[in-house]
Amino acid sequence: GTDAPATRDDGRGAVKFDSPEVATAGKTAWEVFRGWMVFKLFTYDFPVDHSMKLYNFSRRLLGRWITSKLLRATAFGQFAGGTDEVDTAKTVERLAQRNISSIWNYSIEQDVGEGSPEIQSVSSVAKQEKEFQRINEIYLKSIEMSASCNCDRPIRFAAVKLTAIVDIYLLKKLSSMVTRLQDKFLSLATSSDNILERIVSVDHLLKEHPGKVPKDYFAGKRRVKSGLTIVDWMDHFGLLSLQPQLNSERSSAVLDSLPRLTDLELEQLNSFVKRIEAIGECASSEGVSVLVDAEQTYFQAAIHHLTMHHLVPRFNGQKAVIYNTIQTYLTTSFDTLMVDLASARHYAVKYGVKVVRGGYMDQERRVAASLGHPCLVHPDKPSTDGSYHKTLEHTLNEVAKGHASVMVASHNQKTVEFALEKIRELGLSLEDGSVTFGQLLGMGDYLTYPLAQAGYVANKVMPYGPIDAVASYLSRRAQENRGMVKNAQAERFLYARELRRRMWG
Repeated sequence: GTDAPATRDDGRGAVKFDSPEVATAGKTAWEVFRGWMVFKLFTYDFPVDHSMKLYNFSRRLLGRWITSKLLRATAFGQFAGGTDEVDTAKTVERLAQRNISSIWNYSIEQDVGEGSPEIQSVSSVAKQEKEFQRINEIYLKSIEMSASCNCDRPIRFAAVKLTAIVDIYLLKKLSSMVTRLQDKFLSLATSSDNILERIVSVDHLLKEHPGKVPKDYFAGKRRVKSGLTIVDWMDHFGLLSLQPQLNSERSSAVLDSLPRLTDLELEQLNSFVKRIEAIGECASSEGVSVLVDAEQTYFQAAIHHLTMHHLVPRFNGQKAVIYNTIQTYLTTSFDTLMVDLASARHYAVKYGVKVVRGGYMDQERRVAASLGHPCLVHPDKPSTDGSYHKTLEHTLNEVAKGHASVMVASHNQKTVEFALEKIRELGLSLEDGSVTFGQLLGMGDYLTYPLAQAGYVANKVMPYGPIDAVASYLSRRAQENRGMVKNAQAERFLYARELRRRMWG
């Protein structure tokens, strides 16, 4: 965010957001200077727009070793925890001394146009699956490291990006299937402004598809007002049972518009599901909660569906082991929250959610414009801020009822202050980890450090991995969060004040 630092008293002791000494506690003079230098550099478009080109040029000109040293001294050192688990554990320990927890985040991902081609051979799929399994093993290791390094914390986190462990073209196809299922529901459902009050009745299906839908079609499913809600519908037509249903004459009338999965794609889907189940099982046994990162909308429908209708029912009980992510820059975010909460009630489990503004705003707008589709992104910052606060306030009310756990993932000071005010009003506990805060490593230190000092559960997302992979990851984050990084005046202001204090007293 761009808000000027200030002091906030939440009723449990002052949380001071204007103290350079607190925000830079434990940092060397070089680290303070590096922070100022990096944020100053990012005020210019050229290094952000061409960061990977500059990195690759440096590797050709200076070689890998010197380039790695330069990157470690600048952006990598500022925003990444290390190159491997051992390296990263040292950064985690330093933060732990300041009462700050670390969210282990192996930083690798894919997007359409990268990696393997859309049409693949059996041999190329086998090679790709082997790489996905290797990355998944690293995810499992990161969960174990979070358990061992944050052992005294009320809640421990690791983050996963599902785009790193599945073929992205398959994921895009699955998302299309989920979206069409949702559209089918909306086309058949009764009209209401409240998504949860929209109902599809079997009688209506019979009228729409005479002679094609058996009267016992939804036998055994929970019935609400003689029909199915969006939660019932998506639970019934789950991705994992979708292909057999597509081949069933009973379902053809409802699912006739959906694409079919090939045998090879079915194998890939089954392998993917085994990998995400392994993540859930490891997290559950280690006592760690997993944050499932949100992605672009052309991936997110499948990620969200598998998270809420497969992982959450399986691994969440009285504790939220699996956290979904809601991107509040999307106009659909509050409806997503309401459906998620209804899903959690449907499965009788606690809901876990990380609330973010979102990182793909510019890309989403470009894609929508190129396809001629309505853009789902809020038009401006005030409407996005309002969306975040509305979503967060409702979630905190659910936390107060014991139904949810939330991570307030924000670099916006006004949002953090808003959360503190609601926590005070609701009398929420600091000790049980039901409300936590999260910022990226190297950013928002003026928020994270004071929150930790005041006794809140404050976390830093800890990207780590090979320098090549993390360089690409950091380049994406800088470009996606261009406005936030470019206008991080509070960061530069505090670093500059601290430099002057250390130099001249």
